[in-house]
Amino acid sequence: MGAFGYCGGVTMTPHIQQGINIAANLLPGIVFFVGIIPLLFYKLDKPGYMDGVRKRLAERDQKRGTEITE
Repeated sequence: MGAFGYCGGVTMTPHIQQGINIAANLLPGIVFFVGIIPLLFYKLDKPGYMDGVRKRLAERDQKRGTEITE
C-alpha cells in the first residue's frame, strides 16, 4: 500500500483508495484467470481416459487387498 502513497492516520485520497482497490481486487482476479489457462489444456474427457484411471486404481487396490465400489 505504500506504493500508492498510503500513510497511517492521514486522510485517504482517491489515488490511495484506487491503489488499495487494485491491490485487493484486480491483482487477485488477474492471478485467478491466469491460473485457469493451464486447466483449459487438462482434459479429463478424452475417450478412454477414465477407463485407464479406473484400471490403475483397480490394480492398486488389488495389491492392497481392497475393492473399488461405485
